Amino acid sequence: MLDVKTEISSWPPRWLTAVSDSQLAASRGWEVSDFIDSMCIQTKDTVAGRSGQQIVLRGWQKDLLNNIFAVRDDGRLKHRTSLVGMPRKNGKSAIGSGIALWGLFMGENGSEIYSCAADRDQARIVFGDAKKMIEAEPELLAQTKLYRDAIEIPSTGSVYRVLSSEAYTKEGLSPTLVIMDELHALPNRELCNLVWVLDVNLYC
Repeated sequence: MLDVKTEISSWPPRWLTAVSDSQLAASRGWEVSDFIDSMCIQTKDTVAGRSGQQIVLRGWQKDLLNNIFAVRDDGRLKHRTSLVGMPRKNGKSAIGSGIALWGLFMGENGSEIYSCAADRDQARIVFGDAKKMIEAEPELLAQTKLYRDAIEIPSTGSVYRVLSSEAYTKEGLSPTLVIMDELHALPNRELCNLVWVLDVNLYC
């Protein structure tokens, strides 16, 4: 029986790819965490807060981002693909939205960010949360043009779009960051294979 007085640690998870101290020290995860904490809001009422409140990342979420965005000695990201699995209601979609917006606003000019899933409605969940975050933050809203399935920053040429799993329609794209939701529900490997061949950052 679990002693209710025993503190349950949320970090580290059961499976975690090893990252050296120097790679963590150089991680860009702090940039992502700071962006989310300062620019992103709760889009619905959850155990983490009320809708409209500023997101405040927990310690384990910041540790997760630091590991995802760990940097090698040559200045490149250690990981090109990050597979994150956790139970529902742990903020995975909100973190995914924050990562996407960080890539859109803080990435290089001409960045292409995509939310992907087995079907377009599922892909719109993370994208829709990101859109609401922009609408609630005047500094972000002033820089963007919002469309049903796309967010554009005209000054940098960067764009964030929704995609579904029909991989044959995606071969002309040049993504820099991909958020893949509900990976297990994809009907086949074609979309993942396309992303991996392009060697872009993939957060699942």
